[in-house]
Amino acid sequence: LNSNNTASHEIRSTQATPREMAQNVKIRLERYSRRSANQMAKELILWSSLIRSKRRISYPST
Repeated sequence: LNSNNTASHEIRSTQATPREMAQNVKIRLERYSRRSANQMAKELILWSSLIRSKRRISYPST
């Protein structure tokens, strides 16, 4: 049940705020700590640029 919650939360996290995304990155980095530092750095760069581009988008007010 707990693992199911985690999976569904990760799916929802596409709508996450930048703060929540940063939190998810931290969790992922801890979870995959066996990965090389180079790989983790690439992921951090990817996430931070994704967050930056999301901020630049102005969503139309509904």
